[in-house]
Amino acid sequence: MFKKGLALFLGAGLLFSVLFLTTAPAQAAVELTYSIFFPATHGHSLLATEWAKEVEKRTNGAVKITMFPGGTLTPAPQCYDGVVKGISDIGMSVLSYTAGRFPMMEVKNFSPRNWMM
Repeated sequence: MFKKGLALFLGAGLLFSVLFLTTAPAQAAVELTYSIFFPATHGHSLLATEWAKEVEKRTNGAVKITMFPGGTLTPAPQCYDGVVKGISDIGMSVLSYTAGRFPMMEVKNFSPRNWMM
């Protein structure tokens, strides 16, 4: 009886060790680039930098975002194309630089003031 209980105890301990104490190999952090045309000292750049830090914090370093302010990675008019072509992973631009590409977003430009001529 003692041997059976000991074998059961050791078997359960081994199973527990295999299931819960083994660790998966560490994965490399996902590194993203963020192209923003505003200068580094501009409010939008400062907020984007804080956002990037928060993403890294909340993912425990699994996602790291490198900022490229002031159009250093892609100039403002090419920010969207830069993301599409893989030059950057994230881009901040304004709709004026992508006129005609996002027609549903251009609805905001239609105001009653513009209708009265």
